[in-house]
Amino acid sequence: MLTWRVAAGPRRGSAGAMDEDPTWADARAPRHTLESDDDEDVGGTPREVPVTLTHPLRAAHGRTLVVLVGDVGAALLAAAAPTPAQRWPVTGALEVAGHAAAWVHVPAGAHEPVLAYVPRAEWLRTDEGAPLALALLDATAPTSVAVVHAYVPSLYLSDAHTDDAPLRFLAHRPDAAPMPPTWSAAPDVAYAPWGVPNTVSGVPAALAAEGVRRGVPVLLLAAPTEERALPAGWTPPRLTIPYELQRVHDDEAHARLAQLVAPLDARYAARLLALLPRAAADGVAGDTLHCVAVRYLLAGKSHAHAGRVGEGGMYI
Repeated sequence: MLTWRVAAGPRRGSAGAMDEDPTWADARAPRHTLESDDDEDVGGTPREVPVTLTHPLRAAHGRTLVVLVGDVGAALLAAAAPTPAQRWPVTGALEVAGHAAAWVHVPAGAHEPVLAYVPRAEWLRTDEGAPLALALLDATAPTSVAVVHAYVPSLYLSDAHTDDAPLRFLAHRPDAAPMPPTWSAAPDVAYAPWGVPNTVSGVPAALAAEGVRRGVPVLLLAAPTEERALPAGWTPPRLTIPYELQRVHDDEAHARLAQLVAPLDARYAARLLALLPRAAADGVAGDTLHCVAVRYLLAGKSHAHAGRVGEGGMYI
């Protein structure tokens, strides 16, 4: 078991009831304050966020890391597992501040990508995404990082309006680093760049920033979703996984997963599936990524309206 303890940066606010305000309690200090030479300008004490790897990852270094985030990641798992050999047993998991956050599968083949799944990135506090990204990339030492996540088309700012929102990409490749073969594909009508002034935030942004810092190629792929966006600055409460969901048989999980998620759009499904491992290895945790996906999807649906605040919040 390995543990990273990462200072998550200055926190705003003072002790007392106002710290419960979710819109600013965990926000970073203004940029000019963080860059000030005067330590007194920063204020506050960085919160140390522990990230623990529950099982050592064997032979995980030197590969592409593919991270699936949220329901789009679950849909990709559902589309990619027609046989038990492709259901990817869990070979390690990461806990953030004592809460399970990410599950990892390391295939047996040395050239197969390492696959990580973050089912509920929105449950992480605003200062926990970066420590998770650092620990995951430390544990896998990837040669490149690809992240599949979701975006809400109605909140995407663009001059081009279409009824069929495309898969959007944001890529970074250092001059000395080769482009992974599975990333190379000619743009088409269903594949478009992520354009300004739109920004990426949360776990996908943290993974991209950490990959850029390490000098490896990074690819963000954002698939359109019909899910409602969370209000800006609000972190939903972590939900307890009911006992009856903690032991889901793999065959049952595969069947139920296909019923719980919308199928991938055929226009770009093949492009996303090409990122994934073609085979699997034995796991150590008695679970597959499919079991994890079903568990969190069912828990989320059973608490769909728990703690929801306000309507119409926009987050770009």
